[in-house]
Amino acid sequence: MLEKENKSKGYIKEAFLFLLCKKPLPKINVTDVINKAGVARATFYRYFDSIDQLFNSIVDSLQVTLGNNLYVIVKLDDVNKAKLLLKKMLTNVNANKKFFSKVLRENFYMLFEKMHAPAYINELLVSKVITTYELRYIYLARAGILDMFIKDYILHKCSADIDQTVEIIIDKLKQIH
Repeated sequence: MLEKENKSKGYIKEAFLFLLCKKPLPKINVTDVINKAGVARATFYRYFDSIDQLFNSIVDSLQVTLGNNLYVIVKLDDVNKAKLLLKKMLTNVNANKKFFSKVLRENFYMLFEKMHAPAYINELLVSKVITTYELRYIYLARAGILDMFIKDYILHKCSADIDQTVEIIIDKLKQIH
């Protein structure tokens, strides 16, 4: 039973992401999603209260993944690991560039609020993961640069070479210490 539930929820998310590439978020409704996913309306409401909650669920899962990687990248304790994670992140963005560029263009402000890298670093400070204000400012500055580069990469349709982009970003992050 659990496998069927996970599949249904997955179908709903996939359908929503597909629709998000076709039209802006405010134009997507529950009927669009359930028709594309091939599930009943009751199935949609078993998992989500609204389209906004579905959107937030997807962004939250992206934020957790990106956030975990972000912290390792801005710490720069292990530059090779930071490069590897950054390359993996940009490769994923590149593989899904149509989705990311469309979502970022049309839903920029909603996404910006949810996935703003410096805000994530501030959360880490509040939760005592980052223990000193000096580290906070270093990490905030690095997170701001990383945030800017990734959004710029997406807005320019991921046209830059990934390895070269990783090197440029890491070099910029190293300059802040």
